[in-house]
Amino acid sequence: MLRAPRFVDAAVRAAEFVWTRLRAGGKLLHVWAGGQAKQDAYLDDHAFLAAALVDLYEATGHPHHLARARELVAALDARFHDGAAGGYFFTAVDAERLITRQKSGTDGSVPAGNAVAAHALLRLHHLTGEAGYRTRAEEILRLYHDEAAKNPFAYAHLLQALEFSTEGPTEVVVVGASGAPDTEALWSAIAPVYLPHRVLVASDPEAAETLSPARDRPAVDGHATAYVCRNFTCSPPVTDPAALRALLEAANG
Repeated sequence: MLRAPRFVDAAVRAAEFVWTRLRAGGKLLHVWAGGQAKQDAYLDDHAFLAAALVDLYEATGHPHHLARARELVAALDARFHDGAAGGYFFTAVDAERLITRQKSGTDGSVPAGNAVAAHALLRLHHLTGEAGYRTRAEEILRLYHDEAAKNPFAYAHLLQALEFSTEGPTEVVVVGASGAPDTEALWSAIAPVYLPHRVLVASDPEAAETLSPARDRPAVDGHATAYVCRNFTCSPPVTDPAALRALLEAANG
């Protein structure tokens, strides 16, 4: 939002610490204490970290953050998913056996893990174009729909995910060399505009892979170029930062 490198750098360092120190045998762990990581991670650990990594992808444009988010979601599907009723259990299938495996959609002091997972899944769907992410998210939304209708205050984050799903996000694609002045100028125009539901895609023409929203979205005359899309309809290409900001503000109107 602020395009302040010190905040982004701090977030990247925190994510790198978690990824390199709080994992063992490919599994995420829950606690770091006394210089050691221990205890299997829960649903919330996976969901919140996946959401944070999607945020980091949007803040930096570096695809490895997105790849890690997808790895965490794959772990949720493999180890936490309730194949009978849908949604995710709080504990993994290979965790210590309890009397019952809890599964909840209600927020507490922090948003519910299932709600955070649903929101992250929807964002991944729009970033990658993979329908499976949306299928899992809609499964969670259906699972808690009736309860949320009766007690919306307890399901605030789930309802945010539901709104994201039904209204769809504004997709903003910036095509340009990473770090180039004209590319950064477009990102600076995007930063101050409040878009409650958005997906940001950085597309470097030299990158080996292109995410779904950026395909067939070329740069214009070698200049960094932005596209603003919604419901499969995109604006004409924009290269001027002021024009891009005006377009985004109009989309938010």
